[in-house]
Amino acid sequence: MKRQYRGLLCGAVAALLAPAAVPASAQTHAAHHAAAATTGPNDYRCLLFAMNMAASPDQNAKTVGFMGVAYYLGKLDGGAGHGDLEAHMEAEINQMRLQKVVPGPIAQACGQELQGRMQAISTVGQQLQQKLAPQAPAPEPAPVLKPIPSPQSH
Repeated sequence: MKRQYRGLLCGAVAALLAPAAVPASAQTHAAHHAAAATTGPNDYRCLLFAMNMAASPDQNAKTVGFMGVAYYLGKLDGGAGHGDLEAHMEAEINQMRLQKVVPGPIAQACGQELQGRMQAISTVGQQLQQKLAPQAPAPEPAPVLKPIPSPQSH
């Protein structure tokens, strides 16, 4: 059962890492900002999935897992009234067992949110690089007048 669970998680995240066209519009940025401002049970589920992936022997899954842990832990820590992280995670594990949660859909939702945030960060980084790139120095202006030759003695 545990191997199937990991396999589904890794497969779902691998599918999400395939290049996708994510528009870098202000509307997309606002949607991601609004999603990051709210926390809920899915964030605990996403953190649990990310922690599981971070423990994977597959290096790609492990990397994505660590990114997910950092993102979702930061999101939960930044949320108002997050309280005891361990108690929330334990309660969420129990809810997932009771609901017989299938890992695929939640892994896909978590991966899409994480991918969207990473794309937004990448876009902002590119825009900042363009804005803050050192400007080439202006060329020296060509002299308008030619120097007057000094009188020569013969």
